[in-house]
Parts: sequence; C-alpha cells; structure tokens
Amino acid sequence: MTRTLLVLLTGLAVLGAALPAAPQTSVDPRSLVGDWTGTWSGRVSMRGSENSGEYVLRITKVEENRLPSERAPR
Repeated sequence: MTRTLLVLLTGLAVLGAALPAAPQTSVDPRSLVGDWTGTWSGRVSMRGSENSGEYVLRITKVEENRLPSERAPR
C-alpha cells in the first residue's frame, strides 16, 4: 500500500512538472507611472528589534521595458 502510494505521488509530480506553465497576463508598464506609498517593516537592527517606516516610490516615465524612478522628497 505504501509503495503504491509512493509510486502514484511520484508519477503525479513528474506529470505536474511536465505541464506547461499558465500564461501570464501582460501589464501595460505605463499603468505603473505615479507615486506608490506604503510602510516597510522588518528586523534590521543588530539586536533583532522590529523597525518600520514609510516609503514613497515615484515612477515618472516608461522607457521601453525600463521604469526609471527616483526617491520622492520627504
């Protein structure tokens, strides 16, 4: 019983790896232009304490597949 289950699971894993990936929806890069804001958090100190803060990402233009950006003034 255990061997049959193992063979079955291995076969499913091989079949799953052989299937093509689902197509991804393309995104218009121009839709990313603008200011993006949020809050970051994480363990960034030597003692492992939690720190957090706000961020702003400004995307000003699209050049082909590149999105030049700059930090917004605080």
